[in-house]
Parts: sequence; C-alpha cells; structure tokens
Amino acid sequence: MAACTAANPDFVDDGGAVVDLRRSGRDAVAAADCAMRPQPCFPGDRGCLAVCGASVSASCAGDALAIDRVCPPGSTCTAKGYVCQVPSLEATSPQGAGCTSESACRKTDATMSFTCAPFVVAPGKVDWRCALKLGDGASGDHCDDNAQCRSGFCIAALHTCFRYCSGSNMDCPQKAMGGTMVQLPCRPATIVVEGVSVTTTSCVLP
Repeated sequence: MAACTAANPDFVDDGGAVVDLRRSGRDAVAAADCAMRPQPCFPGDRGCLAVCGASVSASCAGDALAIDRVCPPGSTCTAKGYVCQVPSLEATSPQGAGCTSESACRKTDATMSFTCAPFVVAPGKVDWRCALKLGDGASGDHCDDNAQCRSGFCIAALHTCFRYCSGSNMDCPQKAMGGTMVQLPCRPATIVVEGVSVTTTSCVLP
C-alpha cells in the first residue's frame, strides 16, 4: 500500500491534495513521506491502510479512502470492522485494561506514557482502554489534528486535546496559564471515533 521515501514534508497525492504527514500520524509517519496510492471506495466504505509502518483505519472521502485514525502503538486496524483494535492485555503495564479516566492509566512514573483511549468494539459502541499515547498534546493544548494529542483525539469544537475524565474537576490536572497554575475543569465534550460520535467528559480549558 505504501512506500517510504526521503523527507519532503508535504506530499502531493495523485489528486493534487497536499498531505502533511507530520500532522497525520505518530512518529513512524512523521519521520518520512509515503507515496499513498488512492484506494477507490464507495460512500460508507471503511478500510485499513499501512502508512510508513503505522496501522491506520480509513473511511471513504469522495471516491478514495482517507486516513480516519492512526492506531496507537500496540493496536492495529483489522478487517473486524476496519477499526483500530483494543490493544492486547499486558501483565507488566496497564495496556488493554479498562479505564474510567486518563488518571487510571498513568498512576506511576513508569506508566506516564499511557492514556485512556476509546475503541470501537461494536457498531455504535466504544470501550475505554489504556493504550500508549499517540501524540504529545496534553489536556487543553491547542490541536488541529487528532494525532497531535496524547489521547489521539482533538476536540473539534474547541481545537484542544481531549483527555477522558471521570466527571470530577479533581480528575483533571492543573495547567500554567498567564504565569498561574489553574485547575482544569471536567466538562462534556464530543469526539468522533472512527465514525461513532461520542459525547462524554474531558478536561478542558476553563
């Protein structure tokens, strides 16, 4: 499906659209450009793509498959729904374990690279599981692309990174704003997970 080439940050596909791969996936994608050949599709189709070593779920945009979600490390897109699968459970880490907030996955210094992420497990249904972070964007950080955020999701209405919280403000971190540490609130937010609209709670800017 894809071949990696030397770094030219903006790849122009056969349709003339510029694809900035630095903002389209994790380090494996950001490190190089990929000659992505258009995969024809019909409205409603889904598929799985391999983009420079990253497993990607895709949805039909126009008449070709386009990146929908870059799967977090430990997860791959499969023909089972053509979505990123729940990572396998690990005895030595929280990977794959159920979670009710981000703080449930990153309890110690050794687990700070984990986040609580949603995975589509049935049509219209998501489960929340601990997974390795995708990007580096933390709670309330500005984002234009899902892959910029730890959770792998950017709240489109706010252009800030999503962080799953339990409903309590105390489940959210403090953030430096104007030279002062401010407690972030936990408020309702909507994200779209591989075609499924999910309204839940996230740490957001006050």
